[in-house]
Amino acid sequence: MKRNRPPRRARPGENRAGEEPRVAEGERSAGSPSPPEQVLYLDTPPVLGEEVQVEGAEAQHARSLRLRTGDPVHVVDGRGGRYRGRVTALGKHGIRLRLDAEERLRVWPAREIWLGAGVLRSTRMDFLIEKASELGVTRLVPLLLQYCVARPHEDGAKQERWHRLAVESLKQSRRARLLEVTPPMGLEEFLGALPSPHALWVADPAGSAPAKAAMGVGTEALALVVGPEGGISGAEHGVLQRAGARFVGLGGHRLRAETAAVTLVAAALTALGEMGAGSSRI
Repeated sequence: MKRNRPPRRARPGENRAGEEPRVAEGERSAGSPSPPEQVLYLDTPPVLGEEVQVEGAEAQHARSLRLRTGDPVHVVDGRGGRYRGRVTALGKHGIRLRLDAEERLRVWPAREIWLGAGVLRSTRMDFLIEKASELGVTRLVPLLLQYCVARPHEDGAKQERWHRLAVESLKQSRRARLLEVTPPMGLEEFLGALPSPHALWVADPAGSAPAKAAMGVGTEALALVVGPEGGISGAEHGVLQRAGARFVGLGGHRLRAETAAVTLVAAALTALGEMGAGSSRI
């Protein structure tokens, strides 16, 4: 009777049938993807060649990435600078980096864009901040409008969270400048703070097409307004009308407030010719 032999053990460096080829430590097989870039944020531009200390939330992020001494890292400052360097030391309260190269990121879009959006419930506001950052909005202003259901706490907790979301989007999307999320304000205060000159567009189901609203708009700043879940009240509509707003329709369906905000930004960028390659403005 023929006996089945047990399978031969693989020799060192040899693979068993069906296993992926082994790669020596420190090597990468041809065609394998590069490791993801590890990106950290500093709120002040660093000095090349000098060590910088990273603390707080960014240090926690670095620990979650399991960075080690000598690992490569990228740093962004939210002012158009992106830096390359390495980890030089790890500590309980932070990590130290030495940065040796700088890249100036391209700013897009070319014009300044302010987005005034009625304050939304937590997760929807989070979504709006993330997408507004990805689409190049310069400043996002949470508006306290008549039909707002959500009301931010006065302890600043929401403000800190919104800032962290803007930072995370800055690192992920490779935008040059950090989206500024202001403290909540009323409509009149928002209109009074707008840069001059500017064009003012408001999302409105009965509004005209974005292409029509774009007629006659030059290179001035663009201010966009979107109401909360309950929309814009009649009184607020009058205030905006007297401020010279152009009311813009966003299709034939009823949109959630956060969807309307993202759609209005994208429609404005398209109608004003900003959807090409990134601007070279620094």
